[in-house]
Amino acid sequence: EEDREAALVMQDLLMYAYKHANYESNMLFGIIGALVNPAIIMEVGYVEVFNEGKRRLKDGKVDKVKVLDEILSGLKSNIVPCDELLIENWYQYEIQRQRFLIRRRFISYDEAGLLYGDHLNWKYVRPGRQTLYDIESLRFYSQADPTLSATLVEEVTYYNRQEDLQVCFLSGVYVGETDVNANPMKHRRLALTPDGEVISVPFYPFAKGGFEPIDERRFFYYKSAASKFHSEQALVNTMYRLNIDATILGVAPPIFTSGAGKIDSGIIVPGTQHELGPGATVTPFQLGSNISAGWQAMQRIEDSITESSQSQIRQGIPEPGEKTATEIRRLEENALTQLGICGRMMGEFVTDLGNL
Repeated sequence: EEDREAALVMQDLLMYAYKHANYESNMLFGIIGALVNPAIIMEVGYVEVFNEGKRRLKDGKVDKVKVLDEILSGLKSNIVPCDELLIENWYQYEIQRQRFLIRRRFISYDEAGLLYGDHLNWKYVRPGRQTLYDIESLRFYSQADPTLSATLVEEVTYYNRQEDLQVCFLSGVYVGETDVNANPMKHRRLALTPDGEVISVPFYPFAKGGFEPIDERRFFYYKSAASKFHSEQALVNTMYRLNIDATILGVAPPIFTSGAGKIDSGIIVPGTQHELGPGATVTPFQLGSNISAGWQAMQRIEDSITESSQSQIRQGIPEPGEKTATEIRRLEENALTQLGICGRMMGEFVTDLGNL
């Protein structure tokens, strides 16, 4: 009975985290991103942000008080663009085995103030500018950053799991603890020591996945669907342009005349009559190519792309011609087989995200 009650409590906590972290929407956009990007990376973390709220006292005066911002606070999961996460080793597939990770992103100055406004060095942070250090004069100086707008600051967070270190800079300004070694990683999980003691150990707050692997589990990134079908799609585009041009020439072919001079295109109108001189001939240009063969070739290429991604039956689109129940079942099984690799990649990603 105690185990059942604990399971119900855990289920409620997971459902709360699932809804509060906007998991469903993030997964949807993440999978869409995996179709065109080399990886889908998601970050999970817990944040507490306090805003200034106003309340009216009994004497009619308005007092300011710190209140918890429920929009920015709590357990959060968000998609990390691939260019915002810098890794230590491209040829290390496991993200938890990377020696260090660097998260670099641009946030608004006001949001940075809510997160780091209580730090002593916050007064040195300026939107749209970077703070640099001159080793010769031993002085800090500030200069405009062309990559930042007048309302943004650069947030750079360094993670090192082996050294249990998490350090953050805002546009070059250090916003960590006075003692650099007193910056442990915030995301942790429980582990056992050789003596049987339970302690918390650092864990990178990121999980990654992708459409299909590139090699035998060595490279960090994946092959996207757009990259996989790029060559076939380029061939489809070329065949489409050729077929359209051939169809236009077949419907309105060029005209060659002999002894009649140049015929203006404005007089070639259905139902009109034009007198030509004796011995004049008008010959339309006849295409020697088979247009239908071009359209059939393009259809076969598109079918190849469909077979490598997802069949029309799995998408709810009926294919032309009558299909028996056995044929439809086999088509569905083939579609599931083709999606097996991508499905396993997504399953591995969801498992890693659940562990976070």
